[in-house]
Amino acid sequence: HEYEKREKEYCISDKDYQDILYAIKHTGSTFERTPNSYRAMGEEDLRNVLLASLNSAFKGDAVGEAFRNKGKTDICIERENRAAFVAECKMWTGAKDIEKAIKQLDGYLTWRDSKTALIYFVKRKDFIKVCNTVEKTLKELTMIRQITSVDKNEFRCEFASENAVGQLISMRVFLFNMDADN
Repeated sequence: HEYEKREKEYCISDKDYQDILYAIKHTGSTFERTPNSYRAMGEEDLRNVLLASLNSAFKGDAVGEAFRNKGKTDICIERENRAAFVAECKMWTGAKDIEKAIKQLDGYLTWRDSKTALIYFVKRKDFIKVCNTVEKTLKELTMIRQITSVDKNEFRCEFASENAVGQLISMRVFLFNMDADN
């Protein structure tokens, strides 16, 4: 019976996904509360801080620069059923790169992977404007099937995978304000 039960669980559980999102959100909030501590860090160092936080919650299962499908993803947490949570971290460079980032993230996914995150570190004074721009851009993308604002800096989305045609991917988009002068 246990084997049959595991056989049906081909994707990461909703509970694991929520726990991962919680850890990312609260680590990112730490960045925002103490921006001077993180201001000089680039994308890779900020990702490593996120990995440290995720590894405390997931007992060392979170890895960075993990080879997955068509490249190396920034964050990967693989579960026993071989499905994974996959995330991509980016420094904010503008709305023109959002679709490219989503397609990059999609390229890391296998048919088992359907729960993801796109994490932006924003080092600009106009943070709220950036958040509004991201929401507007996501709503305009044809691959996005659903978008809900969770907070001013967080969006819950579903997008149609180009790799696993017919599959909808859950994606949380986070933006963290890294501007120490704001």
